[in-house]
Amino acid sequence: MGKYDLSAEAAATDAEFQTVMAKLGMLTEAQIIELLPHKADQAALLAIIAEVNAATDDNSKKAALLANLATATDAVKKVLLQIS
Repeated sequence: MGKYDLSAEAAATDAEFQTVMAKLGMLTEAQIIELLPHKADQAALLAIIAEVNAATDDNSKKAALLANLATATDAVKKVLLQIS
């Protein structure tokens, strides 16, 4: 296992994650309403954003995002894919 250097791949994944987190944080309430017309979907996305923002480090943020994606609706997943 030690003979493979995956640091470049890890750095690329981290950069992609940072981009997604930055875009999530920039969504306004009006944009969320426009992207997700159903209140339940809006609430789910806001909960994901809040949980990710509350995390203190990148690993915690990634874990929060992945945990919430497992239970997010298809509509919320589509929005997350659109902004990434």
